[in-house]
This record gives sequence, structure tokens and C-alpha cells, in this order.
Amino acid sequence: MRDVLTDVFGAAAAVSIAQEVAPCGIRVCNLITGTFKTEVHNAINHDRARTIDEYTPVRDYLLQHIASQLPFVRGDPNKAAALVVDAVHGDGVAQGKTLPLRLPLGPDALNTVKDQCAFNMAACEEWGSVVTKTNFDGCQGT
Repeated sequence: MRDVLTDVFGAAAAVSIAQEVAPCGIRVCNLITGTFKTEVHNAINHDRARTIDEYTPVRDYLLQHIASQLPFVRGDPNKAAALVVDAVHGDGVAQGKTLPLRLPLGPDALNTVKDQCAFNMAACEEWGSVVTKTNFDGCQGT
């Protein structure tokens, strides 16, 4: 699962920015990107002279993990870019669709967003009868 804090703060920032710029006719869309086969991983400079020794085990693990996953990445960055252009313009594959505040790009991103929604809904179902009992006595409603 993706970093939940990053997603929460990213979503909160997108909501805030969207409300702030909406009167100017500007739309905001937070892209939730999946994995795409690009050269970015090959271009990263792994200069050990500029690293902190204490982070070496974590860095090495992450680099090894990224390298092991690259052969399985199926996302085509050109298709993702075309989809974003269509979404922003409201044509092509996005014809008739409303640009959402959060748009998952790629099947892995869509699954992550669905999993997060299911996780949040499960917490709401489990805790709903408890967390709604926080009003002052005698106060009803939301």
C-alpha cells in the first residue's frame, strides 16, 4: 500500500488549492500515479560520496527492490500522458467525463485507491456507532 500520509496530505492540499483557484476558472486534479516504465530509475545518480552511511542499508534495500520490480512494470508513460491530456481537455477517452479531484493513473494506482477506500469504509462501519457519540448531551444531528 502507498504511503498513507503522503496521500492524505496530497489530497488535503488538492482540496484546498482547488477551492482557492476555482473562482479563477482553474481546475485541480491530483494524479495518483501507478508504475510506468521510464528511464528515471536508470538516471538516478547513486553517488555514494554524497550519502549518509547510516542510511546505506535502507538505500541499498530500496535500490535493489526497485531494480527487481522494473522488469514487471507494465505502465506505458506515453499512454498515461495521452490520458492526462485528454482528461485536462475533456476530449478523447475523457469525453463527457468530469475531471476528478483525484485521478488514479494505471491499474495498480486504481487498485490502491480502491483498497484505501475499502479500508476507510471498513473503519467507518466498525467505528461509526462510537465516533458519532461525541456531541454535548442533548444535542442532536451532525
